[in-house]
Amino acid sequence: MPRLTRTVTTASHRVVYEVEGRGEPTLLFIHGAASTREVWDEARPHFVDDHRVITLDLPGHGASSESSSYAASDFAEAVTAVMNDAAVERAVIVGHSFGVSVARDVALAMPERVAALQMVDGFLVPLGGGIPALVDPLLASFASDDWEQAAEGFIDQFMIGANTPDDIADRVRSMMLASEQATWLGTLTVATSPEVESDEVIDVPVAGWFLPGVTLPASYEDYLRERFPQLEMSVAEPGTGHFLMWERPDELVTRVQALLDRAP
Repeated sequence: MPRLTRTVTTASHRVVYEVEGRGEPTLLFIHGAASTREVWDEARPHFVDDHRVITLDLPGHGASSESSSYAASDFAEAVTAVMNDAAVERAVIVGHSFGVSVARDVALAMPERVAALQMVDGFLVPLGGGIPALVDPLLASFASDDWEQAAEGFIDQFMIGANTPDDIADRVRSMMLASEQATWLGTLTVATSPEVESDEVIDVPVAGWFLPGVTLPASYEDYLRERFPQLEMSVAEPGTGHFLMWERPDELVTRVQALLDRAP
């Protein structure tokens, strides 16, 4: 099947997605905040011979429509709309960063249609612990006229690792800084709120791949294992940056294939 670009409309957004390949289960990739579907460009070709592969731009990102504000439900609804439009019966979902919480929400909303989940350095608890002393200054900086400076600092502190190659660091900055202020502020508002958390259990094959000590403190691993009984956990090399799919593309492919092999 040739690579096709399609558009679907939800109650509040126009969502652009691409579909390529054939074979079940469908493999659906969800990017993170201030990113686009391009983050999966290196991975997608490895799977299209055996699986239908879908990548999408979340609301406010890439080619999808923007908004002045966002709720957690907007993102899960966008993915659900894509799955319905593409007639996806069963999917293995790969999420990165903020996209992990979106993938979790989709799995909770449609458990019969989600066969497995791959978490790529994502979070399922509020950033900053939801602590106002940490969260309020962060959100205020992105609401200010100096938000681009705040974004640059955020990227350098949290997205770029000590061993991230310069060309990948430049690629990350270029993509993320292309996002609008409303997108940054909207996704960070959701990511720091209780909306991003759930105590519900998801009993499907789940694989986690995280940066050590950053998105995977010991307490968070315990938290994940309580909610994902079939979780298999892996830790990236120290010094690797947040965009593991760009810094370790072959490893991502191997991990996703292993998850596909586990999926019912």
